Amino acid sequence: MGKMKLFAGILFGLVLAFQLFNLTTISLWHDEAFSALLIRYDDYGEMLHRIGLDVHPPLYYMILRIWASAFGDSLFSLRSFSLFFGLLGMAATFALAKEIFQKRNLAFFSALILGMNSFQIQYHLEARMYTLATFFILLATFFLIRGLKTQIPSWRFSLLIGAYALSGAAALYTHYYSVFALAAHALFALYLLRFQIKKLGFVGVGFVASGILFLPWLPTFLRQLSQVQASYWIPPINRWSIPTTISKMTTGDGFNPDQAAFLIILIGVLVLAAFLWMLSRYPQRERWILPFLFLMPFLGSFLLSLKTSIYLDRYFIFYLPYLVITLVAALFAIPNPKVRSLLLMLALAGATVSYPLHTSSWRLSEKPGMAGASSYLLSSLHSQDTILATSSFVYFTFRYYNTSSTHPLVYAPSDLPHFSGTALLNKEDIARSSENIAQPGNTVWTIDTTGFGNFQPAPPESWQKLQEKEFPDAYPHRGSVIVRKYLIGI
Repeated sequence: MGKMKLFAGILFGLVLAFQLFNLTTISLWHDEAFSALLIRYDDYGEMLHRIGLDVHPPLYYMILRIWASAFGDSLFSLRSFSLFFGLLGMAATFALAKEIFQKRNLAFFSALILGMNSFQIQYHLEARMYTLATFFILLATFFLIRGLKTQIPSWRFSLLIGAYALSGAAALYTHYYSVFALAAHALFALYLLRFQIKKLGFVGVGFVASGILFLPWLPTFLRQLSQVQASYWIPPINRWSIPTTISKMTTGDGFNPDQAAFLIILIGVLVLAAFLWMLSRYPQRERWILPFLFLMPFLGSFLLSLKTSIYLDRYFIFYLPYLVITLVAALFAIPNPKVRSLLLMLALAGATVSYPLHTSSWRLSEKPGMAGASSYLLSSLHSQDTILATSSFVYFTFRYYNTSSTHPLVYAPSDLPHFSGTALLNKEDIARSSENIAQPGNTVWTIDTTGFGNFQPAPPESWQKLQEKEFPDAYPHRGSVIVRKYLIGI
């Protein structure tokens, strides 16, 4: 096992080096640009107000702002923040797996395979709140498990429950999907302590404290919730949603049910078998926290999505560690040492090559996205030129890359939906018409997208197109960025 751990460590070092090397390879996109621009407000009160106009809680942006004040707001710095907390999440996964199973090797491989998981790596390389929320949920889970093992009354128990309340509240303040983790924690505590009413009461204080700490943000959350219920972009849940998400969590890739239904079902069956095998092979009562945490977000988001769809694959990144720990624990429970070692080696090899294989098939060198589009536009821009983005989903990304003194406009003949980033828009950013944005004889540059948020209105008849160039982005749903140069007719 010692040689395998060394080999596994070397593999992870290669995967980490690959991540660092490719940290800025993929162009920044709309959600990341929202993060980057939001933290530039000098006034904390203004920043919090803008956050309240969006659909997410504030803690990620507040901590990212502190990070950027120390390390700058370059794309490398912003994504390094996510990678840093992804690595802390690995450490928390190790601590949690060891706390549950009391096996250092099992904990070591759980943490390592999580860090090499292709689905996880995607969010190591994105300037959003996913790895931070994952870390806080792992931390809360660890403190809960440790607290449930501790005798009462004692200062140590009180400290652990207080730490649980803080980390649970921090998770809620980072992403609202964390509520499913707290619900799973509560159900698990009820299951484990159903005959220990006194201790259950003490543990309940931790849950209540997490809720109390969230109360200051509750009015803002309710306003955000009303926005989401009025209109949101997430597609309706269907019978393939959950199986497809599980296949993404294990392989890092999405399969089309019309083409790979058998494979998706097979992965789901193997995951179910791993949970049942793990539960049957280990005596620790704490092992039950894993299925509670894995199943609750699927059940909760499914039920809520019957009214307004909130089900999105990437939100399940918060619950990937519990699946990984379960799968590794299932492998460690295999009685035949040769078979066990072989399967662990295969799991390591699969995790090591998964993300590099995915990215190599994307041909990233041919897909510069907004980074390439901005460079192309700015290299020919003159001070009197006008820049018009026809979709807010490329407007903010250009705003991030824009190094010129020209302030771009976003074309919005009618009100934009709140989920398009309107929290960051001012009146002077918006062009209601394209007719009078520039004087005759001047140049207008337009920025369009063929991906999500695609809106390419026909230009006025007086505009003469001089240039057009397309810049594909890495992911299919982002499409391509199209830059066009027009001369306004006299």
